[in-house]
Amino acid sequence: MRSRYDVMTTSDIRDTDGQNYPDPISFPANNFYAEDNTIKVVLSDQDIKNPYKLVNKIYAIIDFDDMIFWLNNIEFYPDLEAGEELELPSLFSLENFILENRNIQ
Repeated sequence: MRSRYDVMTTSDIRDTDGQNYPDPISFPANNFYAEDNTIKVVLSDQDIKNPYKLVNKIYAIIDFDDMIFWLNNIEFYPDLEAGEELELPSLFSLENFILENRNIQ
């Protein structure tokens, strides 16, 4: 599953299994560029309860839900309300962003 963690560096902080946590500050949001038209979506209650279903409805995959929220400056998606609008980049733009930024360290 592709997500924002694919483009983050690791931090020095470790979990109880000794794995390094990703560094959220390293997420290169300023590098994102929508290469083509974006899609505006008005959220329903179902979209908020099941964001992966919204992503699947738009892109026919369940990846990138976390990136879509980050790119829309949403810190905690359950705080969203029905009727709010999100701007969704194309799948092409999301995939290119991952490919171009995957190894930024």
